[in-house]
Amino acid sequence: MFVDECHHVRAMTYQRIIEAYPDAIIIGLTATPCRGDGRGLGNVFEAMIECPQIPALIKHDPPYLVPLKIFAPENTQHIARGVEVASTGDYVIDQLSDRMNTDALVGDFVEHWLRHAQRRRTIAFAVDVAHSVHLTDELIKSGVRAEYVDGTTPQADREAILGRLASGETEVVCNCMILTEGFDLPDIGCIALVRPTRSLGLFRQMIGRGLRPADGKSDVIILDHSGGVCTGTAGPTM
Repeated sequence: MFVDECHHVRAMTYQRIIEAYPDAIIIGLTATPCRGDGRGLGNVFEAMIECPQIPALIKHDPPYLVPLKIFAPENTQHIARGVEVASTGDYVIDQLSDRMNTDALVGDFVEHWLRHAQRRRTIAFAVDVAHSVHLTDELIKSGVRAEYVDGTTPQADREAILGRLASGETEVVCNCMILTEGFDLPDIGCIALVRPTRSLGLFRQMIGRGLRPADGKSDVIILDHSGGVCTGTAGPTM
């Protein structure tokens, strides 16, 4: 039995499937073998085989991943200070939305996208649906071809939106916890982190959407409005 994104294996839905095949050899695959709630995976797996890390995959010839070019505002290092932490180990969403979904911060994001993103195809990760809609509306007001998807977006509409992103008709797709895992569009040239997170797994999954190589793609631009990158060591400030 192969379990993809196996950091989710502690969920009851996964457990029921595993219990249905008691004699199976189980192999788990994940780029992020960590959970925000701190629960281990040892109830299912007996050993972990560590594969090459991101720097090695970037340096490989030919490269399996592209280099990152990171822009991080200096004033976001402690942007989530004071926001409470939920039992899941990440920030309380309502409080985080109040902190991030302001005209000033959304305006900063739009300004920095226009300045640094080179109009590359972009995925923007928002705190919640209202934040995602706000980001999209302000991008459109500034002449950016932007759309958003959320959990209630009908499947046909979602596929059409992502198809327009793939073709370049749409420049930015904003989302909240929709495109973090399993979404594969190598031509993505910019990732916008507009939601702070305490989860290393979520942080890596979001950035990972832009790391895949494609023809003519020399790097991926990361616009970090989340305070997730240590300013001064990761790249230039905005």
